[in-house]
Amino acid sequence: LKGSSEGDAVAAPPPGGDQSDEAEQARAKLRTAVQIMAMGSTLGEMSEREPEKKAISKFLKGSLTTSGPASENSAMFVAGPPGSGKTATVMKCVEGLRAERGRGKLRDFNFVEVNAMGLKSPYDAYSMLLYGMTGVSLPPPSAAAALEKHFTKREGRESVTILLLDEMDYLVTKKQTVLYNLFDWPTRSKVNRLCILGIANTINLPERLLPRVQSRMGMVRVTFTAYNVGQMKSILSTRLKASGAGGSFEDGAVEFAARKTVGGLADVRRAFLVCRVAAEKVLDRLEVNVVGGGDAEKKPATSVTVRDVVEAVKALKESPQLKCLARCTDAEALVVVSLASLLVSTGREEGGVGVAELRQKMAAVAAGLGRKEYLPVPPFPALVDLLNRMNDSRVIVLETPAPGNARHVAAGDRRGTWPLVMLNGTDPFEVEDALGTGKHHLLVERFLKKQKV
Repeated sequence: LKGSSEGDAVAAPPPGGDQSDEAEQARAKLRTAVQIMAMGSTLGEMSEREPEKKAISKFLKGSLTTSGPASENSAMFVAGPPGSGKTATVMKCVEGLRAERGRGKLRDFNFVEVNAMGLKSPYDAYSMLLYGMTGVSLPPPSAAAALEKHFTKREGRESVTILLLDEMDYLVTKKQTVLYNLFDWPTRSKVNRLCILGIANTINLPERLLPRVQSRMGMVRVTFTAYNVGQMKSILSTRLKASGAGGSFEDGAVEFAARKTVGGLADVRRAFLVCRVAAEKVLDRLEVNVVGGGDAEKKPATSVTVRDVVEAVKALKESPQLKCLARCTDAEALVVVSLASLLVSTGREEGGVGVAELRQKMAAVAAGLGRKEYLPVPPFPALVDLLNRMNDSRVIVLETPAPGNARHVAAGDRRGTWPLVMLNGTDPFEVEDALGTGKHHLLVERFLKKQKV
């Protein structure tokens, strides 16, 4: 054959060249899998929710196409267990509305999101709504007066505001004034209309409200059920393939992660966490093999197996941090649960919160639960001492931001005196694992399991 002589022979590839490329591709896919399985990446469209998505989209479009007051298109209640995709589905519907608006198929509208869990007081919902609509920041009484004037005016250019009221059960007070006013404005609006999507984990929340609030909420509801194994597996597989990480998990490993999650709380965020930890373990093995040269005869698996998922589930339950958390005192448990709840509700899952902000959250949590073991909340000097002790035992981490840093102001003191408080390598689900089955289970169930997706 032509070119078969020694002089014309094609140079052979370096030994292990193809294998090296394959290994690097496997590591790249695992890195992607870790990234998209991280808790901050779980927001976005959740598959397996088409019926709910259609119902919500139909309601929202109806609220935008109806002229004048229309109580039947003014409020919808969305309920379901934590981690069932409620908020993600609503946000996808709003994204669709914005796209149609951009194409000129829908009228203009304002969209405001208020997560009641992150509010210092239920009355702050007034300030948040007004700020989202106008960019004007006012204290609650003034904001309520401004909103009353805005929604009850009878002349001028017509406008529509869609309010997403997430974790709305945190707005329930003795007189339920905030909820009453919010749901009353849509029934009285003439020119500037308000449409409310209320989300809660408590399915029968409307029945637990005062009759005057129930009558204004109406009967339009969408209920999300917990994911089953097939749905959970589909969500995980779709997320991996869509991100280019297909093949980083064996099919059996994805199914096993889905089954372990559905067998517990059926919370999709828990499934993402398990998969993330499993992918990290496999990636670590591959990195060690590359650095150490590895054994050519014993190549480590380049994808996540069922055994890796089993080890990830076990690691999440037996980590030193969790064992330390499980031995928390009442005051320490209040700190940790309040901190975890704040990090999730404010979206700062990888950052920290200021001491003053943390104490304010602790006071709200303790008062909301009403159990004597968590009352009274330690005064500021005593709380600082407690946080220092918890930092010494590595239950939490204290970090003082550098002056001029954006996080510096969040620490609560412009001179940088007070540090930011952070969880020490744990996340809210691990806090839930550590404290959710012991003496502090009521604290966890009320303030940590009720998180948005």
